[in-house]
Amino acid sequence: MRAGKPRLAALTQAANSVHRRAILVYLSPNGLTFFWRNFLLTTAEQRVLSTFRKFLVDPGQMLCFHGPNLDQHAAALKQLTDKDLLIREQFKGGYSLTTAGYAAMNDCE
Repeated sequence: MRAGKPRLAALTQAANSVHRRAILVYLSPNGLTFFWRNFLLTTAEQRVLSTFRKFLVDPGQMLCFHGPNLDQHAAALKQLTDKDLLIREQFKGGYSLTTAGYAAMNDCE
Protein backbone atom coordinates (compact mmCIF):
# COMPACT_ATOMS: atom_id res chain seq x y z
CA MET A 1 0.00 0.00 0.00
CA ARG A 2 2.80 2.44 0.81
CA ALA A 3 4.43 1.94 -2.60
CA GLY A 4 1.14 2.69 -4.38
CA LYS A 5 0.42 6.06 -2.77
CA PRO A 6 3.65 7.84 -3.83
CA ARG A 7 3.24 6.47 -7.36
CA LEU A 8 -0.35 7.69 -7.54
CA ALA A 9 0.70 11.10 -6.18
CA ALA A 10 3.50 11.32 -8.75
CA LEU A 11 1.16 10.39 -11.59
CA THR A 12 -1.43 12.92 -10.43
CA GLN A 13 1.19 15.65 -10.14
CA ALA A 14 2.56 14.84 -13.59
CA ALA A 15 -0.91 14.91 -15.15
CA ASN A 16 -1.74 18.20 -13.48
CA SER A 17 1.51 19.87 -14.52
CA VAL A 18 1.37 18.67 -18.12
CA HIS A 19 -2.29 19.31 -18.83
CA ARG A 20 -3.04 21.97 -16.21
CA ARG A 21 -6.18 20.06 -15.37
CA ALA A 22 -7.67 18.51 -12.30
CA ILE A 23 -10.46 16.07 -11.67
CA LEU A 24 -13.59 17.76 -10.42
CA VAL A 25 -16.30 15.75 -8.74
CA TYR A 26 -19.90 16.92 -9.10
CA LEU A 27 -22.61 15.40 -6.93
CA SER A 28 -25.74 15.14 -9.02
CA PRO A 29 -29.10 13.57 -8.16
CA ASN A 30 -27.99 10.54 -10.22
CA GLY A 31 -24.77 10.09 -8.25
CA LEU A 32 -21.20 11.28 -8.64
CA THR A 33 -20.01 12.67 -11.95
CA PHE A 34 -16.30 13.02 -12.66
CA PHE A 35 -14.92 15.37 -15.30
CA TRP A 36 -11.78 17.29 -16.14
CA ARG A 37 -11.60 20.99 -15.40
CA ASN A 38 -9.12 23.50 -16.76
CA PHE A 39 -7.56 25.67 -14.11
CA LEU A 40 -7.09 28.76 -16.23
CA LEU A 41 -9.79 30.77 -17.95
CA THR A 42 -9.06 33.98 -19.80
CA THR A 43 -10.78 37.21 -18.83
CA ALA A 44 -12.90 36.99 -21.99
CA GLU A 45 -13.97 33.43 -21.12
CA GLN A 46 -14.88 34.52 -17.59
CA ARG A 47 -16.94 37.37 -19.06
CA VAL A 48 -18.91 34.91 -21.20
CA LEU A 49 -19.53 32.63 -18.22
CA SER A 50 -20.66 35.62 -16.16
CA THR A 51 -23.28 36.30 -18.85
CA PHE A 52 -24.62 32.77 -18.33
CA ARG A 53 -24.65 33.39 -14.56
CA LYS A 54 -26.46 36.73 -15.03
CA PHE A 55 -29.33 34.93 -16.75
CA LEU A 56 -29.33 32.01 -14.23
CA VAL A 57 -28.64 29.43 -16.94
CA ASP A 58 -28.44 25.77 -15.85
CA PRO A 59 -26.70 22.94 -17.74
CA GLY A 60 -28.52 22.11 -20.96
CA GLN A 61 -30.39 25.44 -21.18
CA MET A 62 -29.62 27.57 -24.22
CA LEU A 63 -28.53 31.20 -24.12
CA CYS A 64 -28.52 33.17 -27.38
CA PHE A 65 -25.85 35.73 -28.21
CA HIS A 66 -26.74 38.07 -31.05
CA GLY A 67 -25.51 41.16 -32.87
CA PRO A 68 -22.55 42.94 -31.25
CA ASN A 69 -22.49 40.49 -28.31
CA LEU A 70 -21.97 37.54 -30.64
CA ASP A 71 -19.18 39.33 -32.52
CA GLN A 72 -17.52 40.53 -29.31
CA HIS A 73 -17.54 37.11 -27.62
CA ALA A 74 -16.98 34.87 -30.70
CA ALA A 75 -13.38 33.92 -29.83
CA ALA A 76 -14.16 33.21 -26.16
CA LEU A 77 -17.25 31.17 -27.12
CA LYS A 78 -15.12 29.04 -29.46
CA GLN A 79 -12.44 28.54 -26.77
CA LEU A 80 -15.05 27.51 -24.19
CA THR A 81 -16.59 25.12 -26.72
CA ASP A 82 -13.15 23.62 -27.42
CA LYS A 83 -12.67 23.13 -23.66
CA ASP A 84 -16.04 21.30 -23.49
CA LEU A 85 -17.53 23.92 -21.18
CA LEU A 86 -20.15 25.01 -23.75
CA ILE A 87 -22.08 23.29 -26.49
CA ARG A 88 -22.79 25.20 -29.69
CA GLU A 89 -26.44 24.80 -30.65
CA GLN A 90 -27.88 24.70 -34.16
CA PHE A 91 -29.75 27.96 -33.51
CA LYS A 92 -27.53 30.86 -34.60
CA GLY A 93 -25.68 32.31 -31.60
CA GLY A 94 -27.12 29.66 -29.28
CA TYR A 95 -24.88 28.04 -26.66
CA SER A 96 -25.63 25.85 -23.66
CA LEU A 97 -23.56 24.98 -20.61
CA THR A 98 -22.19 21.52 -19.99
CA THR A 99 -22.00 20.24 -16.42
CA ALA A 100 -18.31 21.19 -16.38
CA GLY A 101 -19.21 24.63 -17.76
CA TYR A 102 -21.78 25.10 -15.02
CA ALA A 103 -19.16 24.27 -12.36
CA ALA A 104 -16.66 26.63 -14.02
CA MET A 105 -19.30 29.38 -14.17
CA ASN A 106 -19.90 29.03 -10.43
CA ASP A 107 -16.13 29.11 -9.76
CA CYS A 108 -15.64 32.39 -11.65
CA GLU A 109 -15.68 35.67 -9.79
